[in-house]
Amino acid sequence: MKDLLGGASERDIDKVQLRIVPAADQVQADMIWRLLAEQIADRWDESIPQPAPDPDDLFGPTLIGAWSDDRLVGGACVMPDTQDSQRLRDVGAYQAAHAIERYCCLVQGVAVVTECRRRGIGLQVKRFVDRWAAQHGACIVSGVPTNQAARHMNKRAHHDVLPPGIALVLDVPDDDRRVMITLPMLADKIPDASWAVRVVAQPDCPAILVGQGSTVPQGGSHDEQGRGR
Repeated sequence: MKDLLGGASERDIDKVQLRIVPAADQVQADMIWRLLAEQIADRWDESIPQPAPDPDDLFGPTLIGAWSDDRLVGGACVMPDTQDSQRLRDVGAYQAAHAIERYCCLVQGVAVVTECRRRGIGLQVKRFVDRWAAQHGACIVSGVPTNQAARHMNKRAHHDVLPPGIALVLDVPDDDRRVMITLPMLADKIPDASWAVRVVAQPDCPAILVGQGSTVPQGGSHDEQGRGR
């Protein structure tokens, strides 16, 4: 997959001085969680459990806050891709499931308070997420932007943004074969939802290949997975 950014200029981004860090305690975690739920609103997945602060800084579900002085102005929720990993376990592809959970980081949401938008804060948070994922051994960062502004931010962060209705496909090693998994779309619930993905590091395991699938018909689903060598 090629870089869709094409070398966009950074000169129009306000140089907002931010401190971007994972939640240090339960108070910060609660603040970031509320911000995400309020700002993402009807697109927020309430089935996701709130991550707890992680003093050991492990690769797990994490809330990240962007602070301007002492004010929370942005945040993100990131986690290993356990959902797609479980789908692979369900069909007996255990090594592939481990690779997805270990090397794929899923961005569940990025949000900025309303009055601070269009100042480059979301982009700074997104870039921090990519660095955080790479520092914790992840190789692929993916997410689902649900509007044009979010897609634009992902492109500026060097993510490949697929058109709405195009599936993201991962080809993963599993024993002596390879397994392809098609990541589910939300097009039936959010028409403008699309996949964004970036390779942030090279894995220390057999390569996970990233590609795209065919256009999804209206009301279609991406819950199937195929196998191949």
